[in-house]
Amino acid sequence: MPVRSSESTAQYRTGLSRLEKPFSIDVGRFVMEGTVLSSPAFLPDATSFLNSLQANVVNGPKKGLVPFVDLKYFWDDAAEYTGEKDIYINAVELGMSIDYGNTLTLFMDGNIWQPQRVSDIPPIGYGNAARYLAQWIIKASAFLPSVQSMRL
Repeated sequence: MPVRSSESTAQYRTGLSRLEKPFSIDVGRFVMEGTVLSSPAFLPDATSFLNSLQANVVNGPKKGLVPFVDLKYFWDDAAEYTGEKDIYINAVELGMSIDYGNTLTLFMDGNIWQPQRVSDIPPIGYGNAARYLAQWIIKASAFLPSVQSMRL
């Protein structure tokens, strides 16, 4: 079960460069907190995502490759993508966000529908030389608009 970002940051690997980090791929899963309005499939989707990564390395065709480590598993919060990004989304190499969406906006915390717009991400972004994020998977409805809808 995910925890709130304010409850736990104990697993954050402070001060490690990419060369000093153990040989693995750190995974972070950030999921919209469940409410009556949010999808009951969000948590199983996050679990299936990690299980399929790990199973492929242990028993599948990619057996023996670098292991995936479940480093972060939190309920979504806007601070995890902006002010505290370096201890959440940018502290893993593979991040997954599962939320409701709208054009370039994620909605977090199903209780208050907290928006996180792509334009709110700090200009330095993610995955720079000092941090880790290499791939960010976003599962959200209507997040990436079509070319036609951007022209309107």
